[in-house]
Amino acid sequence: KRFADKVDYEMELDPTVAERLMVAGNKKKQIAPVEIVHFPEVTKMRPYDFIYGKFDEELDENLFKKQGDDNELFADATKLKLIYGLVEGPPRLGGCGLPIQKLLKSKALLAFYPLHYTEMAVDIENKMTGIFK
Repeated sequence: KRFADKVDYEMELDPTVAERLMVAGNKKKQIAPVEIVHFPEVTKMRPYDFIYGKFDEELDENLFKKQGDDNELFADATKLKLIYGLVEGPPRLGGCGLPIQKLLKSKALLAFYPLHYTEMAVDIENKMTGIFK
């Protein structure tokens, strides 16, 4: 979470929560209420669908749309992206600053494997081998 915040990782907002916050506004921060009307005869897409914002640890996590089968803040693929970014990212952002591709090419690093989830790997294996049965 900390790295996602530092790199301003963009995430999809939960449409219901985003709408509620926009309609309410924020007097303390001098943000006027905003209401966007939906015209279903024009588009099926609702006004607060597919809005992205930078992840911030100080914000309520419910603002961000839950991801993946487990309905988590970060889907497995997002976690892997963030971990890779953490390994390669600049130290000023909390990263390790390791040039993975350069290290692999020079053979200073023989392999780099992202984390893998046993259940996910077994599920994929079962699906793939089931094709050939």
